[in-house]
Amino acid sequence: MYRYIYTSRSVFPMGDISDLDILREADTRNRAEHITGVLLRDPTSFLQVLEGERTRLMRLTKDIIKDPRHYAFRILQRGTVAQRLFPDWSMGYVAVGATTMTAFHDLCQTSGPMMEEALKALAPSLTTAQDRRP
Repeated sequence: MYRYIYTSRSVFPMGDISDLDILREADTRNRAEHITGVLLRDPTSFLQVLEGERTRLMRLTKDIIKDPRHYAFRILQRGTVAQRLFPDWSMGYVAVGATTMTAFHDLCQTSGPMMEEALKALAPSLTTAQDRRP
């Protein structure tokens, strides 16, 4: 099992229809590729956790980097992990404020139980593309 955590800046403001498009596309592809994860969104940026087989994540990451809906892509963490943090989420979504995003950004530059517990604590707040229909 492999995990990527990256951050990027959004071209569009939070709440734009592009967010829903991203979630729908991610949900479809991730289900087919057995990838799980969560997308955190603040007013100007994304932080995404992706989990799955390494080769699939590498292929997905190449496509994500090319996506014109964001820029300033930066991997915060990547590596082998014992288990998924989000096994039931093909793509969970949570909107957060800038202060919360900064805290997660800082935490995700480290590894270990504190970072994993903070990310797992997001689970009750997650929504899906179906939950976010306009």
